[in-house]
Amino acid sequence: MSDPIIELRQYTLKPGRRDAFVERFEREFVDTQQAVGIDVLGMFADLDDADRFVWFRGFSSLQQRDASLAAFYDGPVWAALRDETNADLIDSDDVLMLRPRPGKPGLPVSVFGELAVRVWSLDDGSSALEAAIDAGGGDMLLSHPGPNTFRLPVRDDRVVVALGGDGLPGGELQTLRLRPTPRSPLR
Repeated sequence: MSDPIIELRQYTLKPGRRDAFVERFEREFVDTQQAVGIDVLGMFADLDDADRFVWFRGFSSLQQRDASLAAFYDGPVWAALRDETNADLIDSDDVLMLRPRPGKPGLPVSVFGELAVRVWSLDDGSSALEAAIDAGGGDMLLSHPGPNTFRLPVRDDRVVVALGGDGLPGGELQTLRLRPTPRSPLR
């Protein structure tokens, strides 16, 4: 049985470093992650924070996640560029491990110039929130039950993440307005 995982990763970069970081990321890390079984699903510049890079990556299971992450982070490309890349980062630990709802794609098929992402805390009222997201035409991701078995940190927040959609209820923990980077698969 498949247990897909989608990571929502938010990086805070040193001021003025985003463009160079994105260029290096797209040149060096997209193909090398794909080669070890990591699906780079979308890469974005935050329209409201010039120093934030947001991206999604996917895995078919926890086991595949562990194997693919080990292959990448213990591999030669990351070893060669780790110090240079980490020098651009203030924070790379803002990571949510998510899953699509059964029978739903989880990520939109395309983005028309901008992707709105909203994050709500998951509580007992989540069914009303899920209904509102569905009615507004958005896609949705839910917290993955985990566990995180790889050495990289993941937030343990239980959340609902809406991607797109109109007329969604307020009360979200976070709202992101994102523009795809040049090589983003999700455009």
